[in-house]
Amino acid sequence: MWLEAYQEMLRKVAGDYSNLKIIGTQLRAAHSADRISWGAVLYSVGEDKMYLAPTRENVESRPPSSGAPPTASWSRRPLATPPWSP
Repeated sequence: MWLEAYQEMLRKVAGDYSNLKIIGTQLRAAHSADRISWGAVLYSVGEDKMYLAPTRENVESRPPSSGAPPTASWSRRPLATPPWSP
């Protein structure tokens, strides 16, 4: 049910910004101040299809290096691990 809500939101964004071809967003569920479940989706506007990264359950939400802010490469790390599922 919640995944359909994300897809509807992504369709609205695609309608508002007609030049977009692919949209990515994060899926987060907080368990505590420093533990989350985290995943991500890519939405292909042309295919009207979502691709899901595997959800990482109950992971530490701090960056790997002592308190430094997260970098783009750190926040995309789960996306680099296949398999993707439609």
